[in-house]
Amino acid sequence: MEQQTEILLRKAREGDQHALNLLFRTWYRRAHQMAMRYVSDEHMAREAVQHAFMSVYQHLDQLQQSEKFVSWLYRTVINCCHMEGRKKQRSRLIELNLAEAHQPRAQMADRDLQLAERNRLLMDAVERLPEDQRTIVILKELDGMKFREIADLLQISENTAKSRLYVGLKNLKQILTQQRLIKEMYYEE
Repeated sequence: MEQQTEILLRKAREGDQHALNLLFRTWYRRAHQMAMRYVSDEHMAREAVQHAFMSVYQHLDQLQQSEKFVSWLYRTVINCCHMEGRKKQRSRLIELNLAEAHQPRAQMADRDLQLAERNRLLMDAVERLPEDQRTIVILKELDGMKFREIADLLQISENTAKSRLYVGLKNLKQILTQQRLIKEMYYEE
C-alpha cells in the first residue's frame, strides 16, 4: 500500500485528479475510523475527514517525504476533529454514538446493551483524560499504532509517548474505578 500511496501522491502533485480521488478512496476509511475515535459522532467525523482531505489537497506540495503521508494525514484528521469540536462549541470530543442512542432497546439483546453501555462509559472515561494522554491512549490502545508511529505523528520522542501512555492508562484506571466499571467488568466475567 505504501508504494501505491507514493505513486498516487506523485501523480496528485502533478495535477492528476483521478490519482487524487484514488488517494481519497484509499485512505478515507482509515481517516474516518480515526475521526470516529475522537468524536463518536458520524456527522462530525465526516466533516472532520472532509476538511482534513481538503487541507491535504491544498498543501500537498508542502509534503517533503511521501512516507510521512500517513502521519501527516492522521495529524490533520486529529486537528480537524478538534476544530469541529470547537466549531460546535462542545467541550467533549467523545460522546455517545447517535445511531446507538436511537436504536430501539427492544431490538438489542441484553448482552449487546451491556456492551454498548460499557463502551460508552469507557469512551466517556477516555474523554476525561487530558488531551495529550487521551490522544496517546486512542492511538496506541484503540488504533493499535506503534510507539514509533505515534512519536512521528505527534512529533515527540518515543519515551514521551510511552510515558504519556503509562500516565494516561493509570488515570483511566482511576476514572473507571471511580465509575465502578472495573469492578463490574471483573465480577461479571
